[in-house]
Amino acid sequence: MQDIIKNILTRQEDENTKIISLLATSDVHGFYMPWDYSLDMKTDRGGLTRVSSVVKQIREENPNTMLIDCGDLIQGNSMDVFLNRDKFPATEVVNYMGYEILNMGNHEFNFGMETLINIISNYKGVPMMGNLYKENGYRALNGYYIKHFGKIKIGFISLNTPMVRHFEEKRGNLKGYQVTDADIELEKLLEEIPEVDALIGVFHMGDTNENNIANTGTMDLLYNVKRAERIDAVIGGHMHRIIHGKKINQAVFTQPGKGGEGLIRIDLEFEKADKDYSLKSVHSEVILIDSTIESDPDLEKILYPYHRELRTYANDIIGFLTEDLSESDDIPGVPQVRVAQTKLSDFFLDVMLHYSGADVVATQIDNPYPLMRKGEVRRKHIYNSYQYNGGDINNYRVTGRDLKDYMEWSAGFYNQSVQGDVTISFDDKRSSFKYSTLDIFGNIKYLVDLTKPVGNRIVKLTYMDERPIAYEDQIILGINKYRMDFLTSDEGPLHDREFELLWSSMLDKSLGVRGTIRNLSMKYFKELEANTYAPKKEERWKIKTAYVVPELKDITVELLKKGMISPPLTEYDAVDNTKSMNIYKELTDGEYEHIINRYPKCADYWKEKPRLIDVLYKFRKQVEE
Repeated sequence: MQDIIKNILTRQEDENTKIISLLATSDVHGFYMPWDYSLDMKTDRGGLTRVSSVVKQIREENPNTMLIDCGDLIQGNSMDVFLNRDKFPATEVVNYMGYEILNMGNHEFNFGMETLINIISNYKGVPMMGNLYKENGYRALNGYYIKHFGKIKIGFISLNTPMVRHFEEKRGNLKGYQVTDADIELEKLLEEIPEVDALIGVFHMGDTNENNIANTGTMDLLYNVKRAERIDAVIGGHMHRIIHGKKINQAVFTQPGKGGEGLIRIDLEFEKADKDYSLKSVHSEVILIDSTIESDPDLEKILYPYHRELRTYANDIIGFLTEDLSESDDIPGVPQVRVAQTKLSDFFLDVMLHYSGADVVATQIDNPYPLMRKGEVRRKHIYNSYQYNGGDINNYRVTGRDLKDYMEWSAGFYNQSVQGDVTISFDDKRSSFKYSTLDIFGNIKYLVDLTKPVGNRIVKLTYMDERPIAYEDQIILGINKYRMDFLTSDEGPLHDREFELLWSSMLDKSLGVRGTIRNLSMKYFKELEANTYAPKKEERWKIKTAYVVPELKDITVELLKKGMISPPLTEYDAVDNTKSMNIYKELTDGEYEHIINRYPKCADYWKEKPRLIDVLYKFRKQVEE
């Protein structure tokens, strides 16, 4: 780790130069230990115990160092188990590590204001959120903070995504409080904060707008708000992406990813002129936190009692399965759960139908490779398979037209299928978003025709008894609130429509549990005979693609499995399935060399790189066993 740290610091102090290092995390989501309790496994990346080791080393090299968190610290990775305890693990972590600023994220509000106030009251750092107000019109938390490093004054202004109010107001989690617009509040904060030598934004927002809603991203704020050019750097979050440093207006924007996988380091270099210092440069980057960095043993010791309890909790047996719900991919690299009806998605839809009583339900499967096998089902299997721990069920009255428009939006997740395509691929923007934007629908039958353009793909839409769904039909639709908030946003497919909330699992106290889909799934098992779930054998939906000769498709899949050919790669050489494997594509240099090496005779008749279809016809009679 010494080498890692040495390579980071390229700026050196002298008698006329002073360097102040700002370190920051965001979207830790309960990964204090490098352990995923939904798998009960150690993680290769992240964990604040590893971050702590790096922070200690940087503080040794530069005493003028400050540690900040940008939000979404307390929720996630099963940490809600400890919410009503005398001690909460996040509090112990941040106090031990010496976090000076604790910005609020949207998920800090998931459990209500009383719980949040109880937790942050034990923080030794400064809790901040400039756009959170009490009913009396006063800010509930600090909007700005000034840190003195000798004569140098560094100012920090704090904002949270205004989407918080959309996420939490109707659940009652903001009772007695108001979240204001970020652009309005930023303008106020820039007026209120005294003159400082450097000004830093701590924004629980990404670089771009969320769901294309104005002023929910840093770009909009810094270009739309007067005097925003005063901001020298922005510590961002919320979108779970690593951004090493990009210029927005006059500021350098940096974002550290999620789960402690990255630690922001911003070095502010000040130059002395007479007796005062002025900001000379801003250098920003993200230190990647992985298994090469050892955990801080003292912090691990503090966290061990929580760790031990959560491992036991994760392995609680909640029910049984008569067969596997997880299914293997038909084609390597293309998650089966995203391209076909699976028993796993059917399970969650059955749970939603059972408790909501809705006519139609919709859900997303956010883990492409879930673990739900025949036999014992443990809590971790539910958590791993349905990873959105805030997912709930809300019933709305919609029409058949509304449902069809929603389904067409969902089907836009896929790329259009063209002649020669062997695989189904996904739209790059949709598939790279931090939450899944592909929804699967239950209690209806439908066909997704990918040969058709976006907006015209849902065909043969019927109820389970084969009755067509008409545009004018009145339907009760059960979906999670986050999805409905997007659907009715300015950029959503139902943006010009309003829907009455008929029922919410989060508000229904008769359920006896906090009404998340995770909790309801576990409740469902307990109510089944012998606590055992048997998948239903009924066809609900399927996908239609462009025709390709079955024999050629089979050979392509076989070559993929043998590693002789590869799925299309992005510019970063990562397989993310944003482009289909097509039989008319030209082989890559690597594929050509691979085949020539294994079949030297091919060099005689392939003087130049062939197309994939040429390879398929050559090997259609036999593929190496």
